[in-house]
Amino acid sequence: MCLLHKDLDWVKFVKDEVTDRDEYLLALESCDTCFLEYMQQLEKVLEEPSPDFTDPVMQEIQGMQAKAAKPNSFSPFKPFLHYIVAACLTLFLLEVGAFDWLLKDSLLLTTEPNLFGQFLNQLGELIGTLKINLGG
Repeated sequence: MCLLHKDLDWVKFVKDEVTDRDEYLLALESCDTCFLEYMQQLEKVLEEPSPDFTDPVMQEIQGMQAKAAKPNSFSPFKPFLHYIVAACLTLFLLEVGAFDWLLKDSLLLTTEPNLFGQFLNQLGELIGTLKINLGG
C-alpha cells in the first residue's frame, strides 16, 4: 500500500462508489504502487461476474434455444417461394421493357460483324487464296 495515498479505497473506486474521482486519477498517474493496487482490485472485481449481468444473459440464451428448437412450418416452402418471386419479378421487368436494351445490342451485333468476325472473314479469304495459288 502506498503511504502517500493510504486513505484511498480502490475497491470503491473500481465499483464507481467514490465522489472525488480526481484524487484517485491523480494517484493513478503519479504512483506506480497505487496503479498496481488498482489493477489487483480491478481483477478481483472482474473475476466475479455480477448476477445482474449473468441472469438476463442466461435467460436470453434459453429463449433463443427455445426459439431455435421450435420447427418453422414455413421453411420447406421457402426456396419455392423465392423461385416464384424471381419469376414474377422477371415477368414484370419483361412487361415494362427493362430488357429492351439487350435486344437492341444483339441486333447491332448481328448486322455489323465485330472485330473478331472481321478477322475470321479475312482469315478465310487468305486461306481461300492460298488454296487457289497452291493448286488446291
